[in-house]
Amino acid sequence: MRTRIDAITGAVGRRTLGLVLYPVDLAAFILRTFQDWRQHNRRYNRAAASSLLAQLIFTGVDALPTIALIGVAVGFGLVAQLISLMDVFGGAREMVVVLSQIVVLETGPLLTAILIIGRSSSAIAVELGYMTLNKEVEGLWLLGVNTNALLVAPRLLATAVAQLSLAVFFTVIAVVSGVVFAAAFLAPSYINFLAELTLAFTPIDLILFVAKNLLFGIIAGATACHHGLQVERSPTEIPQQTQRSIVSAISLIFVTDGLFAVMRL
Repeated sequence: MRTRIDAITGAVGRRTLGLVLYPVDLAAFILRTFQDWRQHNRRYNRAAASSLLAQLIFTGVDALPTIALIGVAVGFGLVAQLISLMDVFGGAREMVVVLSQIVVLETGPLLTAILIIGRSSSAIAVELGYMTLNKEVEGLWLLGVNTNALLVAPRLLATAVAQLSLAVFFTVIAVVSGVVFAAAFLAPSYINFLAELTLAFTPIDLILFVAKNLLFGIIAGATACHHGLQVERSPTEIPQQTQRSIVSAISLIFVTDGLFAVMRL
């Protein structure tokens, strides 16, 4: 009986310790990657630039139709509903505040990050997992190539830039479509909220918006690379590590979003 209790408490302790140390390990991985990239970016400039461009196209450009569709859906389903509710329970000022805080500063970055994690981060984890399994990463190391600078850093930079760009694109589509829908079917005067909304953001709001999205993108790319490079012997490890990267990225992004929300209080 005592042995079973010790085994259970030991397993719970190891699990808890792993959850606590995971962000520290990931942060060290990110810092080490950018340090290697700064030291070796000239040596691998052409190859790293090609990898960065390819990842930007896949993560950012190819996702534009999906982001636009989701943005229109959120505009019709959420923004128009918020405008209708705030017209009953609040005033024009409150409506602008709700749209800027909920849709632009919260919903846009979160939905964009979730889409990138499900669409691009999973693909990165699978790609690097197969490269690790097939000894391609090891071969690069044997040739003296720093894989952090060549493989990881371009993906982190690409996901960060794509996250920020897609978040801006999504919020513009969602807000404009929602306001236009509300103006067309509820009251034409709602179209004036577009001009008022552009003046609703303080410099701190814009700085936090940019910082949050860049951090979301780095988290999405870093978790994918980190878990993809942990594949060792079996192909069955690839879906396992991919699943772990997705769950870890979503969890960290929600925690990070909560920290940014506290900073704005």
